[in-house]
Amino acid sequence: MSGIFGNHFYHRITRKIVVAFGSLFNEIQLVRYNKAGTTELERVLVPIVYAQKEKFYNRIKGDPNLLKSIQVTLPRMSFEIVAVEYDPIRKQNSLIRNTNLTTATSTTQKTQYMGVPYNYDFSLSIYVRNIEDGWQIVEQILPIFNPDYTLTLDLVSAMGIKRDVPIILNSVGYTVDYESSHDDDATRVVIFDLLFTVKAMIFGPITDSKIITKANTNIYGSFTSGNSGGEDIFVLDLQNGGFNTYKVGELIWQGGSYEFPDAKAEVVEHDTLNKKLYIKDVYGSKNGFGAFTKNVDVIGASTGATWNVASSYVSNVKLVIGTVVPDPITANVNSDFGFTETIIEFPNTLGL
Repeated sequence: MSGIFGNHFYHRITRKIVVAFGSLFNEIQLVRYNKAGTTELERVLVPIVYAQKEKFYNRIKGDPNLLKSIQVTLPRMSFEIVAVEYDPIRKQNSLIRNTNLTTATSTTQKTQYMGVPYNYDFSLSIYVRNIEDGWQIVEQILPIFNPDYTLTLDLVSAMGIKRDVPIILNSVGYTVDYESSHDDDATRVVIFDLLFTVKAMIFGPITDSKIITKANTNIYGSFTSGNSGGEDIFVLDLQNGGFNTYKVGELIWQGGSYEFPDAKAEVVEHDTLNKKLYIKDVYGSKNGFGAFTKNVDVIGASTGATWNVASSYVSNVKLVIGTVVPDPITANVNSDFGFTETIIEFPNTLGL
């Protein structure tokens, strides 16, 4: 028995989500003005890296040689995935398949089951020297998310699967941390924390599936209720040694006389090769529905055919066989083609 992980695949979806999320914030600038706020003094491109908040903050504060100042280090930004959670609200039918028509042939095409919805929770941390700098950066972010911003990501290139991925801003908060225990000499670091949710889809393996080139529809006869079978088809298995062939449409009876039979019906088809008699409008004055009994002769009213019954039962014979094939039959999914439909009706369905 093979395991469920025998077919290796890796679409780098999480990596693509991380890169796309970080790219949203990699061009944010911080501008410092004079006290009047009229003249630009300095413009800084705020760096961003993927890192855990605690480790990144400790690296900012670290200065074993006492040569680096916090003013040189800041501003900075970091982000990380803090949680991944299944999203049942966006669940779709698991049997839906994606197909790649560009690589399809007349016999196979690449398919992949519908993706599974997962929410990626991201934390974006902004490290600045003062609150004014922090709000300047945050103010550039907030209008973009209202409360979401949608990116189109190429999630599975081999299947041509591109999805619109919403990125939702959930909350904004900040804290002030002091690097020194002496208030007079304290240098503070202001940290803004923004929490986001990325609504993504994770896709499974790609498989080569056969293309359906023929569709069959079979319609069967079946018994419903009552003493009369109506158009429902019944079968009499006939024993060896019978006489003559029943004719389609003739009346047959069993027991008693033609006028007062124990059972009667109309012939639908006599399959002499397999010794089966297909009948309808079955009625029995003696035994009710299913009145034909075994080891008793069945007589044809017009042909005089006589056969002994081995068994009697409701038929599941195919009344209609419908077949649909592409035209031309060699067409593939990228071709212009039509369909050819063939209908076969009972009794020509026997043996098919």
